[in-house]
Amino acid sequence: MRLGGKVVLAGVLSMFLSVLLPPWVCFAAGSVATLCVVPAFGGRWAGMQLVFSSGTQWPAYAGLPISYSDVTRVLLKVNLVRYAVWTPIFIAYAVGLAIVVELPWFVGVRFALALLAVLISAQGVFIMAQHANGTNDTRRLTWHSLVAIVIELLLAMAYLASVGVFFASAGWVGAPDVVLAAGTCAAMFLFSWLGWAVYRLLYNRGRVDLLRLPN
Repeated sequence: MRLGGKVVLAGVLSMFLSVLLPPWVCFAAGSVATLCVVPAFGGRWAGMQLVFSSGTQWPAYAGLPISYSDVTRVLLKVNLVRYAVWTPIFIAYAVGLAIVVELPWFVGVRFALALLAVLISAQGVFIMAQHANGTNDTRRLTWHSLVAIVIELLLAMAYLASVGVFFASAGWVGAPDVVLAAGTCAAMFLFSWLGWAVYRLLYNRGRVDLLRLPN
């Protein structure tokens, strides 16, 4: 959080020096600060990291009596709190950036809210990836895992299509298409968490193994 705050201050300073510095510097500073503060890709968790023993490796949480859903609840709650803390700063920064590049202030608000919606909706995918990092799901292919991979790819394509339509319906200059934006936003959450649920089914039925050989 401290590093993100320092980067934001540097970005704000670059806005006042916009005559000397190109606008992309402000954008880059905001992007770096956001990646430092919010768990854009699910965050880094000590309990999800791989540990080594007797020539094998497994995630640290594997030695505790906690389930896939328990881990998900912890990760999601903490991630949402971090987003809630960062959102006001992120929106204010986006407004300042819009003014620097000579766009209406509301464009900055819309961009910030749209980006936050995408990142939060993707938490299902990112949390699933946190679990997958400690398994052998890509090393032991069965017909169960192959079917799951196909389903996950279809859901990923549907998710990306929803993101594209969502941004297109935001109405960056004119009025946004509220109905289309709301529908595609709901679709983003649906496809993201459907992917999480498909992997949960494999995980809970023992189709993936937490114990594997090192890479």
